[in-house]
Parts: sequence; C-alpha cells; structure tokens
Amino acid sequence: CFTFRHLHPSLPKSDSPNMTCGADREDVVCLINRVLERTPKQDTIRIAVGFSMGANILVNYLGESLPKQNKRVFHGALSISNPLRFIPSSRKLHSTFTGRLFSTHLAKTMTNFLKTNSNLFSPDSIRTPSRVSDLKISYSEYASSPLQRHAPEFVSDDVNLQAGTQAKTIQEFDEAFTRRICGYKSLPHYYDSASSAYSLLTVPVPLVVIYTSDDMFVDAADSAHQAAEKNPNIITIEYPIGGHVAFIDTVSLTSPSWGERVCVEFANAMRDICVEENIQNL
Repeated sequence: CFTFRHLHPSLPKSDSPNMTCGADREDVVCLINRVLERTPKQDTIRIAVGFSMGANILVNYLGESLPKQNKRVFHGALSISNPLRFIPSSRKLHSTFTGRLFSTHLAKTMTNFLKTNSNLFSPDSIRTPSRVSDLKISYSEYASSPLQRHAPEFVSDDVNLQAGTQAKTIQEFDEAFTRRICGYKSLPHYYDSASSAYSLLTVPVPLVVIYTSDDMFVDAADSAHQAAEKNPNIITIEYPIGGHVAFIDTVSLTSPSWGERVCVEFANAMRDICVEENIQNL
C-alpha cells in the first residue's frame, strides 16, 4: 500500500511552487515510478485511488499518460469526489452561502501558505504544469492532442504575490496566483486545461467514479455519465447525500463509510479478475 498526499497549502512548508495547480502531475509521476520500482513483478496487482484534487490529477494521468506506457501500471482505479470540470464545479461552490464560506476558508489557508513560502516563487523555482518533458511528449504533441489542451506559457512578470496573499475566495486566489504562476493565459484557460473530464474518455483501465449529488465542490454528473457512455472502462456511482468527504450511511463513527466499502469491494473484484485472467501474460 502506497499513500500519497498531494501538496496542499495546509502543510506548513513545501519545496514546490506548484502546490495549488490542479494540472501538475510531476509528484504523481514520481510516486508511480517509485511504486513500479518497489513492485517490479508482473503478477503485482496495482489499484490507484484518488480523492478530490488528487482524483483529478490521477484521472488526468490515467487518460493522458497511461495509454503511452508499454506495460501495465495499474489494473484499475477509483476517482472519489473529483471536480472533473473546474468551471461548473467552481460556479456551484460559489452559488451557496455554505460554499462561499468554504471558499473563503480555503483561500485564507492558501494565502497563509503563500506568505510562509514566498521564497519559492521566483522564476528559477517554477516548473510548467505536468512536467511535459518528464512524460516524454513534446509541447507540440501536448498542444495538438485530441483533448485540445494548450501548452502553458510562463508569465512570471504577471505574477502578483501581494494580490495572491489578499485573495478572499478560491477563484480570486486562482486568478491572482495559481493560473499565473502555472503559466495560463486566463482563469478559464487554467480551469478548462486542468479539468480531468476530458481524460475520462481515454482511460484504458477500469475506473470507478464516485461522487454525491450534494457535494458543494463537485458538479460532475453530466461529465461522468457522458464519459461512461463513450468509454466502457468507466463506471459511475452517484449517491444523493454524503457531501465531499463524509459518505456516511450509519450512526457508527467507527464503521467504514459506503465509499470506503466500495473501494475495498472494487479492489477485491479486480484482484479476482486479474487472477482468473492470469496477469502474468498482460
């Protein structure tokens, strides 16, 4: 079992200036390479699980990078509470009073992190999203891909750290800092490029997409269902209640949530399928 926590502004210190970028996959690629080193045997069954922003980054990896691998990296994956499309999900978050409260709280956390780690944000410290060179594809290939993504252009002169530290909502922070430090031309450009909904169409392994209808951070129903219709590897599970993290369906505080049970059931099912198909030949 390997656990990876995406660089998050709640951590006091970081060595990465891209800690808030939903399109950056360098750390995930490093982890996956480490997993492959530690589990070199062909009969090792690997299941990936991503949550929230981590799920978005994972799905982008599965849909954009995994098809280029010449060996089976993962046999299946789960995406939990993935925003999928940043623009409608951001709109949903800021459409309710409770959502705006969460947005304000997260923005405060991010601005505090920015103040603490201001030394990171110099031109020499910043890398482009997804570290395209590490993924062994060129910028021209990236920009002309079927996903119609755009290679970012670094705009260091456009970064205003003071504006970033004064942001009151996630949208304000992403506009003042994240999209600029990551080289996107506008906030919609960043949100659309980082969204993993496009990547769902090309995920080559079984992927379960789990979300709830009342998740204030996620507006995923249309994107998930459309992807499932076009990609037979996608399974969607929508639950009416559960929020972004709870998934609670029992009064017991110690019992696994239904989301956790689904993860275990899926992993066990993939194990049984792989054993039956003799994965040494995959």
